Amino acid sequence: MKEQTHQIKKTIFGWAEFEAKLNNKKIQTCKVYQAKKGDILELGLAKIGFRGYLCVAGGFKIKSFLNSKSSDVKMGVGVFNGRALQKDDVLELNNSFIPFNLSKRECENPVFQFAKEPTIRVILGTNDDAFTQNGLNTFLNTSYKIGLKSDRMAIYAEAKTTIKHKNSADIISDPAVFGSIQVPKNGLPIILMAGRQSTGGYTKIASVIENDLPLLAQAKLGTNFKFENISMQNALELYKQREEKFKTLDKKINLDFENLI
Repeated sequence: MKEQTHQIKKTIFGWAEFEAKLNNKKIQTCKVYQAKKGDILELGLAKIGFRGYLCVAGGFKIKSFLNSKSSDVKMGVGVFNGRALQKDDVLELNNSFIPFNLSKRECENPVFQFAKEPTIRVILGTNDDAFTQNGLNTFLNTSYKIGLKSDRMAIYAEAKTTIKHKNSADIISDPAVFGSIQVPKNGLPIILMAGRQSTGGYTKIASVIENDLPLLAQAKLGTNFKFENISMQNALELYKQREEKFKTLDKKINLDFENLI
């Protein structure tokens, strides 16, 4: 995708490792670059990860929907009625004051180390008692593949071996939580992601710990992965460690105004 800028702006590109160029010169993730009218930004394919984020000083001048400027292709809402960007589309930018030394907000890209077959850590529940012991063993010892119909609403895990229920796969609908793993009657896990529905009526065998949700979000379609059961205490310790790293990152990017000039 190529984008021609319309005024001087500072941009930062980060998260997944994408092939990106500014005026045909390679640029790095989590770095700040100045672009002026006539400059061309090219975004290629992801080398590591699946989703990347382009930030511009002042933000994009886009009409809000439900207090959000994001788009949803399935709902058909957002900029250009939710569709993907196409050639000759124009995204206007908001005006903003840009401190001279904004490059001080640069940081190391917090890209996760992606294994060829990542292990996703989970906590069993809330309906793990609805499955046979063999079914639980199958869940924890099977290599799954991220199915092609997966999106930001849910990841559909594919495998030849299926998980067995004791009785029914259905329950009375209850709240759907980010990271909940539902198992419908076909015996294949469905991991609820950021764009999930508000409630669900399938048995939930486990929940992905918060630390590993970004791993799933950045895993490409077709990626093989496994589940690993850990304790609640272990999950909490991992969460605390991650929060400490985020605090350090927050201090780096949210500098006081005096430190930016």
